[in-house]
Amino acid sequence: MTVTYDMSVVEVDTEAEEVTSLGDPGSGPALITGIVKLAQRWMLEFLTVRGSLVGLPTRGCSFLRAAAAGSLTTETDVFQQFLLASAEIETNLRSDESDTDEEDERYAGCLLQAFSLSNGRMTLTVLISSAAGASRVIQIPIAIA
Repeated sequence: MTVTYDMSVVEVDTEAEEVTSLGDPGSGPALITGIVKLAQRWMLEFLTVRGSLVGLPTRGCSFLRAAAAGSLTTETDVFQQFLLASAEIETNLRSDESDTDEEDERYAGCLLQAFSLSNGRMTLTVLISSAAGASRVIQIPIAIA
């Protein structure tokens, strides 16, 4: 297996078990590998509106479009839309992976652990798991309609 590197686009606490926030203007990029790289790949798919990339109509997911449309008003709405989005993301992530990728960079699944809705803002707490059994928790703040 070959270790590959990526540049972080999020603020990452490599000692903790979570990606702590979306970008920090003062921190700059860092090299990432393993489960942190996988968590970033997952988050980038989640934050890309499905159909918004020219020439790549299946990249991204439908969650942000539903949030912007005001469709996520109940717990059931959020969980159903998350299940749809996670299936879309799984398809995209697995299409990028190969047998030569490190197991901690290969997607095994995700779990919506918690979410909160208040004052036009939603925060999702998501557990991302790799084929190696490693996991990271990410928190995603989203403005909602």
